[in-house]
Amino acid sequence: MALAQAVHDTLHVAAEAAYQAFLTVQEADFPLTCFQVDSHGRSQASTLRGELPLSAPQRRAYMHALPAGSVLSFMLFSAGARFNDSTAARGLYLEFGRGPQELDGVVLLLPYATKASAGRFFAGMLRATECPDASAALLDEILQAFRAVLGSLGRREWMRALEYDKTGVPSQAEFEASSAPLPLRAATLDPASTQADCNNEINHYLDALVERYPFADGLAFRDALYQLELDFSVPSLLRIDDFLGQAAASLGMPESDFLDRRANLNFLHCLAAYCGKVVAKASASWVDWYTCDQWHKKYPRRARLAATPYPALVAEFNGGAEAAPFLPVELILGRLFRGETSQQFRSALTDLAATVQAGRPRQINDEMPLIQQMIDALPPLGMHYLDLARPDWIAGNTFEHWYDNYRTLFRGGRVVWGVTVQANYAIFEPGREDCLGQIMYDPHGIVPPEQLRQATSRFVKVKGCRLSDPRLSFFSDFLTEEHVSVFGLRMPYSISSDDICTSAIIYPRKHLQGERLCQPFYPLLIHDDVPGVAMILPRRFWTPGLLEM
Repeated sequence: MALAQAVHDTLHVAAEAAYQAFLTVQEADFPLTCFQVDSHGRSQASTLRGELPLSAPQRRAYMHALPAGSVLSFMLFSAGARFNDSTAARGLYLEFGRGPQELDGVVLLLPYATKASAGRFFAGMLRATECPDASAALLDEILQAFRAVLGSLGRREWMRALEYDKTGVPSQAEFEASSAPLPLRAATLDPASTQADCNNEINHYLDALVERYPFADGLAFRDALYQLELDFSVPSLLRIDDFLGQAAASLGMPESDFLDRRANLNFLHCLAAYCGKVVAKASASWVDWYTCDQWHKKYPRRARLAATPYPALVAEFNGGAEAAPFLPVELILGRLFRGETSQQFRSALTDLAATVQAGRPRQINDEMPLIQQMIDALPPLGMHYLDLARPDWIAGNTFEHWYDNYRTLFRGGRVVWGVTVQANYAIFEPGREDCLGQIMYDPHGIVPPEQLRQATSRFVKVKGCRLSDPRLSFFSDFLTEEHVSVFGLRMPYSISSDDICTSAIIYPRKHLQGERLCQPFYPLLIHDDVPGVAMILPRRFWTPGLLEM
């Protein structure tokens, strides 16, 4: 879930200290050093002399004996960091103490090693070695935030990627065959927040609901929700309506008492997020989420919404400012406590879906009939434009799958938006060789480029991290390893609640404008017969409608 600003500020200070430590640790082990920052932002570092208290109880005792008044304090030290799955021999540890409660007791580790053959020093993937239960639900967020700060510091070689230091290579087949449970807890959404990214919050809520991991403050009617088979289908809304009718008859408490429990609020927000997402899917649209304050800031001239728990979440479909905001929490409470009937509940959702679908903007796949005509009109001598030379290095590589199937895309495929996750740097400059990359795309062609870019930004943050979530951990592995090709993997809801996928791709220079990659997003060809195989629509087939979009 979203981290408080104080946590981000603390992580930034810690990352700056870690960066400076890495500049010296190549020559010798970094001494045990305590960092303190006061309320005015002034920092002070003190180095312990003599025998270093490296045991965890000694370090914690020393940290909490520091003078009071510091806004935050943490320790940095270097020690052995041998792991069964890692090639790293040493590690730089950061142990947090006085400061934001979410970080108190968290220990982060950056493994490192020197490659003797090249005399090259590199940092390994960031991981957590200790974390109190109170911070368990936020640990993955903390790791990603710290990694993002590290990535913004300096341009030295060791910062290139927080290199892959695991001994096993990630396998898509093994990942898809496994069903490891998620040892996670979901933090509680704060509808009063003005800084939170509500889309990101809702992603986490839907992820927790679908994957069935517990909420930090509980989830009312948890077992009943799981029995409803919430599969994002329209019939599932009818099952929700029936359940709400049964719950309303048995609650036996006033609305105000119901809203006093966080587990009940979690229940309301889960159902609210779910209903909004089902309406969006059924209408071939997308939905953005806001708190009341965020809605008022975006539309200061619109009618104000009451500052109550009812409209705590505001849904906006298709990015349109004209349609009335959808307040799903109020709809659910009306069914539970205000005597609204099943017919009223269902009619409200049906009318909303019709309104949303009527306001759906033109989508990229609407251009496909004209694109297909242009492809089919290629003369026999012009068909070589679609042919791609298969490089020698591809033999035995999983990317043979892409070369074996890319021609299928030109026969009845679809066009959707794609966004680059990462790519060989050479493709951004003039050259002759085609290059590999990793993309994200919505196979339904609904999600607009800006939403894809936001999801990509969240996705890239998992790179270089050893995360608690085994799904995100696999994505982090192949992004950091950089030589593993995956095709058509669906993103977890914690990244995006839209049906977004990621795939490896070849960037053919002859299909790109200027023979290099210039755009952050672009039209892709995909085909249901070869899921996961995608390629940039050759520039020759970009219609006037595509260029306008």
